[in-house]
Amino acid sequence: MDSLQRRRSLPRAIAAVTVVVALAIASYGCSAAIDRGKVLFSTDVPSSDNGCTPSHQVTSVGDTTPVYATYIFKSKPGGETITLEVTRDGQPYIPASDLPTADTKGLDCFADTSDLSKLDNWGAGTYHVSLTSSGAVVAQGDLTVKGTGTTASPAASGSPAASDSSAPSDSSAPSDSAAPSAS
Repeated sequence: MDSLQRRRSLPRAIAAVTVVVALAIASYGCSAAIDRGKVLFSTDVPSSDNGCTPSHQVTSVGDTTPVYATYIFKSKPGGETITLEVTRDGQPYIPASDLPTADTKGLDCFADTSDLSKLDNWGAGTYHVSLTSSGAVVAQGDLTVKGTGTTASPAASGSPAASDSSAPSDSSAPSDSAAPSAS
């Protein structure tokens, strides 16, 4: 691998580690009536009040719109390894990264408080987010990111649409003392 390729790989590796660390910080338990096996996207910073049901869910956003992911497992993981991988337009975007087992064990979901639009090389395309365990998909979802000047499109579930804004919403962010909880 030449030095140019190594320099290009480094920002993606850093982004993957950033996502994993953010996941470990913002994990919440959920109620029984959740949309299992899905990755849901929202224009609001996740809060412990919403658990596994983020507010202002979207399926597409403008490339400058803040967007956050909530990863809802098909079932509560035990001690198995959960692997996160993200592609953009079918090409690797964030390489497969194992999540720490201690951060996933017994939880229904993770609510990621890092703004995905701030990742390196973020831009227009279709992003596919997949979490797997022993080769089986435990959660997945797609987000379409459109070029600058477009608005966010609400999720099919009928949640309210969010405008394309570079400012975070009024939602309260989780406090540093928020602890994971299982339900």
